[in-house]
Amino acid sequence: FARTDPAKGHSGITSFLIEPDFEGFSVGKHEEKLGLLSSFTVSIFFENCRVSEKQILGGLNNGFKLAMSALDSGRIGIASQAVGIAEAALQASIEYVRTHESEGKPMVKNQLIQFKLADMEKKLAAAELLAYRAAWLKDREADFTLAAATAKLFASEACGEIVSDAVQIHGLDGYTEKYLVEKYMRDAKITTIYEGTSQIQK
Repeated sequence: FARTDPAKGHSGITSFLIEPDFEGFSVGKHEEKLGLLSSFTVSIFFENCRVSEKQILGGLNNGFKLAMSALDSGRIGIASQAVGIAEAALQASIEYVRTHESEGKPMVKNQLIQFKLADMEKKLAAAELLAYRAAWLKDREADFTLAAATAKLFASEACGEIVSDAVQIHGLDGYTEKYLVEKYMRDAKITTIYEGTSQIQK
């Protein structure tokens, strides 16, 4: 994306398809991240990178609209990602309390734990339905911008709360790499940031 008519503000942005062998294009180092360690993240650089009109995507000065359309769809994906992380954290917590004791009693019999799991399930179910609703509207080619933002906001925030509760349920074990809930906590945070922060969704 580049400004092709700076005087027009966001209406003067154009999208281009850049090939890896273009002169002036280069890729930076892999960033060290908190989570999503299986996904490489890099900066890309354009130093006097020249492109032809054939590289334009979506028409001249139409890049902002193209970007917003991609973000709407992407937000459904991030909502779904958050749902997946949250579901994994909840299932890990259920398995943990079924196989561990606290003060000589099965954790699964502890009502405080039961209430915590119930709250996690409630948030997960709502997040899942919001993500499905946004996807359903997109599949029917209806306006899904609001639904995607709502799903992304709720699911990512709920995911953060659910994985935090999962770590808490695991206690000291949850703060070690012995159980995957610490990974889920690290992976969850990004869902409130990329494809538009929670503040942008609001």
